[in-house]
Amino acid sequence: MVASKQDTLTVELVVTEADLWRFFGLLRQGILVTTHLPSSLQQLLLVALKIPDAYVRERIQTVFLNGKAVDDIQGASVSDGDVVTLSAAMPGLVGATLRKGGQLTNLRSSLSHRSLSTETEAVAPGMVTVKLFNLVCAELGPPFLGRGVLLPGGHFKAFLADVWPELAPACIGARIGEKPVEAAVLPESVAPGAMVRLKVGTQTR
Repeated sequence: MVASKQDTLTVELVVTEADLWRFFGLLRQGILVTTHLPSSLQQLLLVALKIPDAYVRERIQTVFLNGKAVDDIQGASVSDGDVVTLSAAMPGLVGATLRKGGQLTNLRSSLSHRSLSTETEAVAPGMVTVKLFNLVCAELGPPFLGRGVLLPGGHFKAFLADVWPELAPACIGARIGEKPVEAAVLPESVAPGAMVRLKVGTQTR
């Protein structure tokens, strides 16, 4: 289900550069991406997420679709409600086995995603959860947060309850919709049921 603008609360924050990493936990939990579905996984990454092609080919080495490792992102079909996990190369035998297109993919046949049938499905707006891990999270996190990411309101509310007492002093500015707010009152201003479009910029003090 795609959230309407009326269901979405826009939160814009400016924090110190040294504290941006604190938001990466939200990216590991998963951001929501609205796009026309079904589509290929490659189209989701390049078009909907605006990730450069070279980065997808060279840096994103491990891809999961609904918990299954993906080798062919062009052939993998993504549908409404799916979960996509992106990671850089992981160490050791496990990392080598899960790496897309690697020489050890035969060792994980039971864990591999199979491309869906080529039967035509009606294309309609839908929503996919995308999770970012390790170096992919660290490298894509700043531009994603700078453009704005869509989050379940409950996740953002829990994040504020967990880290905001420490993070609030590092918040240089906060806005909900068109209205500036004091950083200290931000947790009370976010309803747990609403979707949140979070945009986080940085500034040096």
